[in-house]
Amino acid sequence: MDAARGFALLVIAALCTACEQSTESYFPLSPGWRWEYTLNVVTADGRRQGKYFIVNLPAHRLGDSLAVPRRTVAGATFLYREETTGVLRVAEAMPGEEVEVYAAPRTVLPYPLTVGRQWNSTTHTSVLEMTSHAAGHLYRIDAKVSLTYTVESTTDTVVVPAGRFSRCVRVKGIGVTTAQVRKQSGLAEIRIESTEWYAPGAGLIKVVRSETTSSSALPAGEYEMQLEALWRG
Repeated sequence: MDAARGFALLVIAALCTACEQSTESYFPLSPGWRWEYTLNVVTADGRRQGKYFIVNLPAHRLGDSLAVPRRTVAGATFLYREETTGVLRVAEAMPGEEVEVYAAPRTVLPYPLTVGRQWNSTTHTSVLEMTSHAAGHLYRIDAKVSLTYTVESTTDTVVVPAGRFSRCVRVKGIGVTTAQVRKQSGLAEIRIESTEWYAPGAGLIKVVRSETTSSSALPAGEYEMQLEALWRG
C-alpha cells in the first residue's frame, strides 16, 4: 500500500443532490470544493511536515447511480455517495489503477449524528515505517484494521489554522489487529486510535491519529492534520 491510501484519511444519488447539498453539511460533496491541510507526521525515522490537498470532482457515474470523486494530492481518488443513512465511501482508484468498487459501502458519517452513535469501517496503517540502513530501503507495515467509530460530541469548538469552528462533531475510532512487524520479530498487536473533527459547512477540519505495536522493532507512528484553507466551489 502507498501513503496515498494511508492519509487519505475520506457520492450522491443524483447530480442535482450534490448541487443542492446543504452548506451546513459535515461532509460537503459539491463539485469544486478544495481543502488544504497542514500535516505533521512522526515515524521511527523522526518528524516531518508537509501539506495535504483534497478536491471534489464532478459527479461520476458508477453503475446505475452517481458518485462524487475526491482526489488527493497524491493522485488517489475516493468516491462517495450521500444517502438517508449517511455519507458512504463506495469505491476508490489508486494512481494508475482501475476503479475498485467496494463489495459493501463504508460508512464515513452516519445519520443522524448523535452522541453515542457507533459504526465500523476499515482502514490501513500508514505511519508504521522505518528506514533500514543495513538494507537501504524503507520498511512499512501495511495492515488492514477494522475500527469501531463512536460519535463522542456534537458541540466541540475547534481552532485550526483556517479559523475557529463551532458545533463540531468529534468522532473517535479504535481498532486492534495482529500482523507481522518484521520477519525476525514474528506477529505483534497493532492498535490504531483516530480522533476526527467535522465542522458544519467545512467538513473534516482536524485529525489526530496514533498507530502503535507491541513490538520494539517498530513501536509507533502518529500524525496530525489540520485545515489550513478551504475554497468552496
